Amino acid sequence: MAQVTDAAIIGVGYHKFGIFPDKALQDLVLGCVTEALESASIGIKEIDLLFFADATAMLIGRHCTPPQYVSDHLGLSPKPAIRIESACTSGANALREAAANIMSGFCNVALVVAAEKIDFPGRENVYRFSTGISDEDYGTISDIPGPGPSALYATRHMYEFGTTEEQLASIAVKSRNYGAGNPYARFYKQTITLEEVMASPYVVYPLKLPEVNPISDGACAAILCR
Repeated sequence: MAQVTDAAIIGVGYHKFGIFPDKALQDLVLGCVTEALESASIGIKEIDLLFFADATAMLIGRHCTPPQYVSDHLGLSPKPAIRIESACTSGANALREAAANIMSGFCNVALVVAAEKIDFPGRENVYRFSTGISDEDYGTISDIPGPGPSALYATRHMYEFGTTEEQLASIAVKSRNYGAGNPYARFYKQTITLEEVMASPYVVYPLKLPEVNPISDGACAAILCR
């Protein structure tokens, strides 16, 4: 086996997060991959391996093999294309797997893409997905859609540790205000205060509207090498 080496990120690209009814999954991916290749000053043929991270393509977008679908559109086939799915940590785990493959000597250059195409005219599959990521035996037993399971976790945390609604709301304030400085974020330049969150209507107790993720499309890419 090759000697273990370091891995470095040499290029990144982004597609803005938001609602894009005229764009398909491959459209979101192509833009951010093109940007990543340009920032790395390499061509697509120099990529050895693709890690594609998503959590919804099979259920919402109905792509049974999204890595191969994306790979074909990028011109990467027949090079290996691997899907990483771990809900909200899919992108981070794909990046880790790419680094591990490079450090082990399995490949020299890896492309990591994380993308979600969620906004479709029918929202039934979105609700089905958000329910399905909970514990199969307990989280879906009452068929609670959307943020319902998260609300159950939050109320349990409040019971166990004395967490307050204000403390929960401060998370939304922190996240929204970080995003306000990111031109690719859904709520770019839209800051929020703790008072505004606390005055917002409940979606499901104890979570208020700014504390619940909006439905958004988006994508990002990173290129790693030895």
